[in-house]
Amino acid sequence: MKIILSVADYKGKNVIFVSGMFKVLSLDQTGKLVASGVLEDVGIVKNKNGFYFRTKKNVPKERELGNISVTSDELILFEQGFSHAKSTPSISRYLELYNASLIDTQEFIVPAGQPKAPISIVYDVLVAEQKNIFEAAIKFDIDPFLLGAILIDETARCSPFENIFDLLGVQGLGANSSIGIAQVKTDTANALMRKGLYNTRSDFLAALPR
Repeated sequence: MKIILSVADYKGKNVIFVSGMFKVLSLDQTGKLVASGVLEDVGIVKNKNGFYFRTKKNVPKERELGNISVTSDELILFEQGFSHAKSTPSISRYLELYNASLIDTQEFIVPAGQPKAPISIVYDVLVAEQKNIFEAAIKFDIDPFLLGAILIDETARCSPFENIFDLLGVQGLGANSSIGIAQVKTDTANALMRKGLYNTRSDFLAALPR
């Protein structure tokens, strides 16, 4: 089994790893799999502070840790919409692999400029947040369908990294994948709408129970 993405902490040490089966692993979990020979691309190097991983010499360049690594800051900036996947090759490659792994028979939604996300996942998020959507729409005098579109966009952007963000949060690296819908400002929402970045899929949102 191969590692397809690694996430480094603030000190530059890789502490989270994603296997080719898209299983998100902590440093210790990865160490056990490397020691048992399950993860084949890296070896364990021990030092006074514990251990770290080093790519084996026979591994192709595109699979070397240095080329599949992303910092927690870079991942969070991407999640928050402040950077694009193309500006971070390791994220871009990971998204290619993620999209290729999705089952073709599933129905997908593809917000502008974001990864495709299974409609079932988006629907579950919208149902869970429906009360907040309509309450926030009244409070901020915003079209609830526009808020729903923003949430769809956020869900699509985060879905390939959801389990990674969960582990980042556990490790105290500052990740927060919540949309914080109450913080959406009217001018931001209007700007997004004017730029035509969202297809609100009114039929999809209107089907939600209120």
